[in-house]
Amino acid sequence: MVFYDGVVFTTVWCLRQCGVDDGVVLTTVWCFRRCGVYEGVVCRTVWCCRRCGVYDGVVCTTVWCVRRCGVYDGVVCTTVWCVRRCGVYDGVVFTTVWCFRRCGVYDGVVFTTVWCFRWCGVYDGVVFTTVWCFRRCGDSTMTPYTPLTLSPPITPLTPITPLTISSLSSPSFISPLLPPSPPSPLSLFHHLHPYQPYHFPHPFIPLISITPSL
Repeated sequence: MVFYDGVVFTTVWCLRQCGVDDGVVLTTVWCFRRCGVYEGVVCRTVWCCRRCGVYDGVVCTTVWCVRRCGVYDGVVCTTVWCVRRCGVYDGVVFTTVWCFRRCGVYDGVVFTTVWCFRWCGVYDGVVFTTVWCFRRCGDSTMTPYTPLTLSPPITPLTPITPLTISSLSSPSFISPLLPPSPPSPLSLFHHLHPYQPYHFPHPFIPLISITPSL
């Protein structure tokens, strides 16, 4: 088992179907949600995109702030397909390269294209072992690589005490999972907006400080 966003998963990729994570029913707020649906509400679609606005404590600046567990988790967007910037990452404050962002440094490894998925290896401090942990960083062959060892090592995510909801809606009409659209050129990231905090009017998982030495 691994921790991801405070939820104990029994599989490592966590590409969730609404309310179901690879066969495991979720009962916490950290799950894919339908566009515009607030924290703690069970989603009803597979992609569970968010409309521009509130997104896991981050204010988005474009129409689609897409979340895919293990790919896009909390964003300040200026484009359709966007990556993380340092700031809020699912309730955890990051201050270094522990965040998705424009091409550059990602977890200590230099990537050269927009899509910076990871092949099996180290992903945000959690060791994955299945080929769902893939990368499409200009490598059409998807060749495995050896993750870079950071000094000091990256500290894994601190488990977040999850909120529970009273009931789960049965995902009876989950649509087929469609592949993502190709990424736009690097120019998409030339005008990233600064992180803007958003305060929920109802209880929300608080931020957890992580030392800047990550």
